Amino acid sequence: MKSIKSYIKIIRPTNCVMMGIGIVSGYIIASGSITFSIELIAGIIVAATFTAFANVTNDITDYEIDKINQPHRPLPSGEISRKQAIYYSIFLLILGLFASMFTKNIWFVLIPPFVAIITVLYNVYLKKYGFIGNTVVSFLVALSLVGGSIIAVKYITSYTIIFSLMAFFANLGREVHKGIVDVEGDRTKGIRTVAIAKGEKYAKIAAIFFYMLAVVLSIIPAIEGLTNRYYLIMVPVVALLFISSSLKLWKTDDKSELRKEKDKVRVWMLLAMLTFIIGGLRL
Repeated sequence: MKSIKSYIKIIRPTNCVMMGIGIVSGYIIASGSITFSIELIAGIIVAATFTAFANVTNDITDYEIDKINQPHRPLPSGEISRKQAIYYSIFLLILGLFASMFTKNIWFVLIPPFVAIITVLYNVYLKKYGFIGNTVVSFLVALSLVGGSIIAVKYITSYTIIFSLMAFFANLGREVHKGIVDVEGDRTKGIRTVAIAKGEKYAKIAAIFFYMLAVVLSIIPAIEGLTNRYYLIMVPVVALLFISSSLKLWKTDDKSELRKEKDKVRVWMLLAMLTFIIGGLRL
């Protein structure tokens, strides 16, 4: 039972669910409705499994860093061996590639291998460059909404791009925020995060800037009439949650508190995705 829990824990299920919801969000934003077709379900599975693949390969390459930053994770704690994690990542990759064929969309068949290559490049090489790596991760998060649009209407709608940019900047803020929390372990491995390259205060300003940019962008769909009345009710709540976390990020230097806020932001992002889903329906 412990082994099963470890295999679930290492894929970061919340992240996987959020990426699956990203596909649904993009689908609804583009089409204004929802139909759980084989193509959509396959797209959700692709997004979730590739996120799981990315998280497992991340933990494999971050093994030494996580002994310092996250010793409780399955790999550094010894719950899963590195060999088992490698086999697991290969299984997830194959599952994601197989599921992509059921989307019946050439782009969804061609893009996943590209994403897999980018993921490996990020974990092995790009992560060392801090902000460049943060940008790559955030691009992949935003890509889930684009994927939903492709499944729904076979192309990327202009308003899907607006919502994708919200997801991009919110996640970019969280990545910079994460760099402040993990500064000790990152420094030992020579990873030049914003916090290490420019200082923690600068990193805080950057993270807050990206959070607020996402909040400002959330106003555009309402102004343009791209959403229903429920979006107008829900998005201010999510915006306030991001503002609250930004204020706490600015006020405290305590790493445990900063980690809590970083984890909360992931929940706020999930709520934002749900807001996109409900608010994007054309009622």
